[in-house]
Amino acid sequence: FVKLLLLSLHGFFSNIKFNLLSNLILILILILTLLLMKRRMKMKKRKRKKMKRRIKKKEEIRLKKQFWRENPIQWTEKQKDTLISLPKKHHLITPQSKKPLYYSLIDILYSYSYSYRISLGDLSSSSESDWHLRTLSLSFSYLESFHSSPSFSYSLSTLRQNLMRRSLIYPVIRHWGIAKRCWEDVKVILWCGKEEILRRLVEVKEVMEKSEGYWYLNKVWVEDWSVWVQGLKEEEIERLVEAMEALRDVKKVKDIGI
Repeated sequence: FVKLLLLSLHGFFSNIKFNLLSNLILILILILTLLLMKRRMKMKKRKRKKMKRRIKKKEEIRLKKQFWRENPIQWTEKQKDTLISLPKKHHLITPQSKKPLYYSLIDILYSYSYSYRISLGDLSSSSESDWHLRTLSLSFSYLESFHSSPSFSYSLSTLRQNLMRRSLIYPVIRHWGIAKRCWEDVKVILWCGKEEILRRLVEVKEVMEKSEGYWYLNKVWVEDWSVWVQGLKEEEIERLVEAMEALRDVKKVKDIGI
């Protein structure tokens, strides 16, 4: 098509005896065509890279889910007692309030993931575990409810930005790699299902019980979330993770406004 266009243009301009002008226009069209082709090739290359990354992530998540299924969670006697002691409640959740609840769950799991990594997997051995939990979590630190207002709309992107900022401002150990990894940890925990989420919330409850002056956060947040999570459907959790996966990757600190 391009060749035919060029030949027709060349014939047209040669007939009206503007050979120089026609040659210049042909060269210009050829350059523009090459630039467009180059741009298309770059876009296709980027799409292929994105597809490869998505396939790789899905494969990683599939393997992790398979691992958790083949290695079921072993509840300790203390954790079983904690589950038994949970209040029997039925929460009336409206469709409008579901999004803030999901955001709050992600918020608590992010602070848990940071504390888990810093304490090398043993939250009870670190004296700073409860401090990390109540400082990094917006829910614990100032009872954020994540409800949108006419002047401000909360989104997953905003939540991720706020959580990563806090992990790079408040703790002693501030590392961009850890901030990003904690977000990925939250996605893995959610992918593993509500039993894994419940176990992490129980661990948070155990840590906060030992926190002097902050045990009430269990009554305000953790217990209700532990009861609510048990009634979640797997499809709802998967949709939440897919929404997290759809977010644009943050590669540098300046991407979160720092």
